[in-house]
Amino acid sequence: NTDKGKVLIDNIEIENIKTNWQNNISYVPQNTYLFDDTIKENILFGDEINEERLLSVLRRVQLTNFVNNLPQKLETIVGNEGKKISGGERQRIGIARALYKNKNVLILDEITSNLDEKTENKIIEIINNLKKQKTIIMISHNTNILKSCDPKSI
Repeated sequence: NTDKGKVLIDNIEIENIKTNWQNNISYVPQNTYLFDDTIKENILFGDEINEERLLSVLRRVQLTNFVNNLPQKLETIVGNEGKKISGGERQRIGIARALYKNKNVLILDEITSNLDEKTENKIIEIINNLKKQKTIIMISHNTNILKSCDPKSI
């Protein structure tokens, strides 16, 4: 029954802090939705631009070289649902969007399920670098990506 029990965060019932808690979470879905707009706007997702934070996020998700090699750089249009770029680039833009929001908790939902092994390994490297700075909750059937998890949390 869903009306019994409690969810506690630091011994505080989540119902009492739900808005504060939700404001600390970024979610990256299995299929990152991208608008038919620029790489920059897909990362900013309506937020004000902070050039330094944007460049930092690009480095952290290993997109700097990709973007710098494009004729239009950050102004490159990705196409409807990101059809003009690869699946790995789409996922990294999704992670960049979440990081740009600068939340404390990242929820990563099957983010490598549609990627080749080489791209998956890049995403795993990104996650390994991020877990020192963020709380990461991963949902995956992929045992390779779950090796990145703290063994106490599996």
